[in-house]
Amino acid sequence: MTLRAHLRRFFQDESGSASIELLIVLPLLAWIFFATFVFFDAFRAKSINVKATYTISDILSREVNEPITPEFMDSLYALYQSLIVHTRPSIQGIIIYGIGFEVTRGQRGEQAIQNCVSDRGRIALTNYFYAEGLQIDRVFRTIAAQINALKLVQ
Repeated sequence: MTLRAHLRRFFQDESGSASIELLIVLPLLAWIFFATFVFFDAFRAKSINVKATYTISDILSREVNEPITPEFMDSLYALYQSLIVHTRPSIQGIIIYGIGFEVTRGQRGEQAIQNCVSDRGRIALTNYFYAEGLQIDRVFRTIAAQINALKLVQ
């Protein structure tokens, strides 16, 4: 039998083994599976860097009364590093307070503020305050008392 006859018989044969097919396809499927994680992580890192850059640029744009010193730039760099290292404020131990000043109760605006407040990563509605008019002074005093009760640790 010639080589051509063997090749023709090989290509016409439709019987196969699932284990052989699995060995051929499994590495490709595994590569695709892990590649999705790598690409997702790359886009996540890009998004974190863009948001941190926007934050720093916003801080810089608001500095109109004070000169920008090297110490100020160093502190911005430290802030940038802390923003890009962790993805959520919960990891950094940041507490976020929210004040709904004269917002309509139960509407999207109030819910958006409530979704942002946190206490070391957990949604904490105790850190959300509603205020109307002069009640804002009481809210600021309450927040200041809570902040003064915190201990700074390294």
